[in-house]
Amino acid sequence: MDTITPTNAVPSLRVLLVEDSPDDAQLLKLELLNQGYAATMTRVDTRQGLARALDQGAYDVVLCDHRLPGMDALSALSMVQERGLDIPFIIVSNVISESSAIEVMRAGAHDFLFKHSLGKIGAIIERETCEADLRADLLLIHQQLLLAYRLRSVCILAAG
Repeated sequence: MDTITPTNAVPSLRVLLVEDSPDDAQLLKLELLNQGYAATMTRVDTRQGLARALDQGAYDVVLCDHRLPGMDALSALSMVQERGLDIPFIIVSNVISESSAIEVMRAGAHDFLFKHSLGKIGAIIERETCEADLRADLLLIHQQLLLAYRLRSVCILAAG
């Protein structure tokens, strides 16, 4: 597991990078810096590394290559979902067929892009992290509403 932390950019972004190529990891790091992100990147390239990173850290986004030794994006996504984490999961790959991309998107991936077109990555990350924040806010509001209904029921019972 490698941690790569730049020094002078904003806003900050905690990235879990599922990538077996150090060169591609460096390329992603540079692109995020060019787009104004202070990305703290934790890179993993095995199932065990991914499991350990998911259990030990909090991340704003998961960037995942489609094909890695011993796993693919679909199995990595499954590991994220099994933990009940609502983290934007974005596939970043040069080797993905349309049918594979559709399969992973149907399984719950939030977006995908090709490594040769990383210029869109900032906009995708911004959109997906905003949507994740909205989902978290809606969940909180829903929980508060359920609590209010329960309290209302208790008050009605107590008054009756």
